[in-house]
Amino acid sequence: MESALLKFVNIDGDHGKKIMPQPHDEFHNPQAATFDSLSFADRVKQIEHDLSPDERTTLLSFVLLCSCGTPENSSFYEFLHWWALCNHSYQYCIEYLIKYKFRGGQSSFAIKFFEEACSTGNLSYAFSSPVASVSNEANSVHITTRDGQTFSGARMISTIPLNVLNTVAFSPPLTNEKRAAADIGHVNKCAKVHAEVRNPELRSWTGVTYPNNKLLYSIADGTTPAGNTHLVAFGADYNHLTPEKDIEETKKAVQAMVDVDIHRLVNLTPNPALSHMIKETTTDVNNPNRSSTTGPTMNSPKVHGSYHPFPPEQAKPKSPSHHPFN
Repeated sequence: MESALLKFVNIDGDHGKKIMPQPHDEFHNPQAATFDSLSFADRVKQIEHDLSPDERTTLLSFVLLCSCGTPENSSFYEFLHWWALCNHSYQYCIEYLIKYKFRGGQSSFAIKFFEEACSTGNLSYAFSSPVASVSNEANSVHITTRDGQTFSGARMISTIPLNVLNTVAFSPPLTNEKRAAADIGHVNKCAKVHAEVRNPELRSWTGVTYPNNKLLYSIADGTTPAGNTHLVAFGADYNHLTPEKDIEETKKAVQAMVDVDIHRLVNLTPNPALSHMIKETTTDVNNPNRSSTTGPTMNSPKVHGSYHPFPPEQAKPKSPSHHPFN
């Protein structure tokens, strides 16, 4: 894996350190912008004769784990920026992106903020209320939901996800640049499945299955209270899997990663009661009709994706007032 990644980012003879020496000032070296036009597929094509078959497989599985797109629509420049943020090092990619996590997951962190806000007695909230329109007037903002509810306030902070931004009518309209950004969208269509398996020997296992499986990367995350192994598996928009759609297909994809005895699957899908968050649907593999729900999602149909790596041609420096992703 490391040898493949070092070849992938070595566009300057120094593994990206000369092209992007200061990741928080991406264009400190203006030449960095020249790589914005490249996709993952473009970059792999440039170095294909330097990659062994195993290196090519592990490389694409890892970079697609980061973008959750396809090799053709994922930005090489964006990965180069991630790499720079991780000290130009595979070791720190693992340290920063995988090794450390909240004990209760990211949703527990968000829920703590929500619970604290509720405890003040000053918070009003509404769930399962998709926004239809936003009207910004001189001294107030008015929001109308698809079912006709209205909310008003002096100010509004919008966190509407990019891939659904153009489904909301704004008055006055969004700038042309923001509408263009929403039309382009981001590429992340992650599928994430947690599997509790009766294989204690896999508790520190990691594996990849690219390009033929619908899950491309899996990481063992220790043991459960029952003494089973917890596996976390990821899929991308490439060879896409919708885990909750067909439990047998999801089981097949997990077992294609490694031969395991599955106790249960936990798949992250949208919660109708909490549309702003996510839930976990736990399926007993011996009784697929029995499930329970807790917690939040990666790729909710309500937002058409997860966090947002962009396609190529979206990072080149522009004046702040004309940058489409401001």
